[in-house]
Amino acid sequence: MVDAVARLNESQFVGWTATSARYVGYALALVAAVAAGAGLAASRIDSGALWPAGLSGLAVIGLITAATIVARYYRDQLSSTILSVCAAPMAFVTGMILTPGSYGAAHLTLGFALTLVTAVVTYRMTAVGPTTHSAVTSAALLGALGCGARLLIDADVSDVAAVVAAVGLLLIGLSPRLTILLAKLPLPPVPTAGAAIDVKDIEPQPSIEGIGAIGATALPKADALERRSYIANAYLTGIVGASPASSRSRRCSPPLPSPASNGRTRPTPRSSVWSSACADAPTATSSRRRSSSSAARSWWSPC
Repeated sequence: MVDAVARLNESQFVGWTATSARYVGYALALVAAVAAGAGLAASRIDSGALWPAGLSGLAVIGLITAATIVARYYRDQLSSTILSVCAAPMAFVTGMILTPGSYGAAHLTLGFALTLVTAVVTYRMTAVGPTTHSAVTSAALLGALGCGARLLIDADVSDVAAVVAAVGLLLIGLSPRLTILLAKLPLPPVPTAGAAIDVKDIEPQPSIEGIGAIGATALPKADALERRSYIANAYLTGIVGASPASSRSRRCSPPLPSPASNGRTRPTPRSSVWSSACADAPTATSSRRRSSSSAARSWWSPC
């Protein structure tokens, strides 16, 4: 009876395996990295000390070193990728803590910049996780551009978010060409107007002592093309996955007070007034038409 119940449970229910324990460890590592970064950033608000930046910087160096050892020596790509991702929030917190003053656009700019540098260095040292690294790099680049524009131009948050959303959508459109260039895939020649379609018909092949040597032309091998195409697809997945997340950052916000208005809100722009008037015009016209039509029906009605 005991053996039958044990076999029934083994066949019907999922058991705790080494793979499940490994994935739970990955999730806990990510949560721990985010929680540790948030704790260090919160401790800087109360005290204003810079020693939390040293702790987060040491954590970044340790995580990058561990990811490199795991990728190069143990050949564990997934574990190395998780360690690289754990280094990203710690690098972001390091940049925020190192910037003096209260938290603002300058802190976010340096945080995104250090995250971008950390992602690039980690990928160059580990050479694993192209999808994750391209996503982190794209998100950090868009964040650094947006926060840097907010810091330098002193524009409204809604305007900066709109520009970041437009840049994110533009990056999605340019991502196929960009991934081909990053993966170093060979591009076929595109004929121009009036040019021959097949280049082989007009250009002679290199020859050795009068014998055609087609093999003298340098062509990438099949395994190299397969590896490059896989990397290009991984880059494309990461960029397309990170760009919409940055594009959705645009939100509707109330009018912000300008620095020269002493706390008063900015007046409504004339374009907004005209747009609201144009939006209300069809409603008013339709109501007048309904009233006139009802008056005509009451005039011509025999009752």
